[in-house]
Amino acid sequence: MLLVVICGTFNSITGKIRAVALGVYSGLISNLVCEIMYFLVYGLLLSFNVCFGRVPREQWIWVLFPRKSDELGYSTRGIRGFFKRLPGVKFAALAGIVEVSGDYLIFSTQGSLSIIMYKLLQQFIVPSTLIWSVILLRSRYILQELLAVLLVVIVAVVAIVTSSEGEGDTSGEDSVSDALIFGLAMVIQSCAFVVKELMFVEFSAHAQIKNCQITNLNVFLMSASTHFFGMLLVLPLSSLLQIIAGQDDVADILTNGFILLLSDAMVARWFAFYMTVNVLFNMSLYYLIAYASSALAFLCVTVTLPASVILSLFNWPLIGSSAVPWIQHGNKVRANLEARDNGCRRPRICCWPLRGRLQWRASPQPT
Repeated sequence: MLLVVICGTFNSITGKIRAVALGVYSGLISNLVCEIMYFLVYGLLLSFNVCFGRVPREQWIWVLFPRKSDELGYSTRGIRGFFKRLPGVKFAALAGIVEVSGDYLIFSTQGSLSIIMYKLLQQFIVPSTLIWSVILLRSRYILQELLAVLLVVIVAVVAIVTSSEGEGDTSGEDSVSDALIFGLAMVIQSCAFVVKELMFVEFSAHAQIKNCQITNLNVFLMSASTHFFGMLLVLPLSSLLQIIAGQDDVADILTNGFILLLSDAMVARWFAFYMTVNVLFNMSLYYLIAYASSALAFLCVTVTLPASVILSLFNWPLIGSSAVPWIQHGNKVRANLEARDNGCRRPRICCWPLRGRLQWRASPQPT
């Protein structure tokens, strides 16, 4: 959980730098390169697990080969029975398709959103995860969990509305259309993670029926199979989404984007930083999903919001420092009040939640 919080915080910072560095090429190039790197990294880690005997033969059989009706423990017919008999790789294929689509929307819009708005919009992955869990996993949640999620949604909505009323220092940030697209991407991403959790749940049920010693599916077997399909489908899906967005010159964007990535040392360096942090972040999420749940994983992602806001105030390469719209708006209101009521008493309210409201100090009366 701690690794999710740490990597999730730096993932938003390095992701913003990567998006600004690549510019208009961010959506297509980032999605393509990231999927290839995901498969190579997780495939290598899976190979190490196989060499050390951490992937039992039963897991390979469940993932790669269809199941017989008697192995299910109950009789199934029709379309539902056909889907149940399919090998476990069906979940990896579905998750790969959904995740690639969501990643493209994230990569193509992150550059036009401030870090604060990015983290606020990311909070909507929590309620959408709960909805997908109810639909796909038939999960049930207690009242306290639902109230906690409702609180997250209310705080995020209020913060987004308040932020949209401020005036940012960077032109072109926090586009409404990009914010809506990013929100849609969060719904898609949450669906992909719940499908991955469903893959773990289905194997655990199968392992209990077969009396297997290890009932947890290997994390790297799931991730490598998911990104294998993602690597195969990332280019056609990203190209299709690029064309839907009104950009027909996919070949030119792909060529110029790779030229920029390979020729500019700064772009390549920050892309490598982002990939390192992002892989660690995804691995920690997978482990948390495998041994806990998707809802708990994304509740941990919620904790990264205040940490990302604090780090965004520092001066970072290419993106500089983010201004917090709430503080700006509050300072403007205070300045206007002081200019209008120059002779009234003013309280010192800095850090008042910690120090308490201090005594009123009378201002010099105007003559």
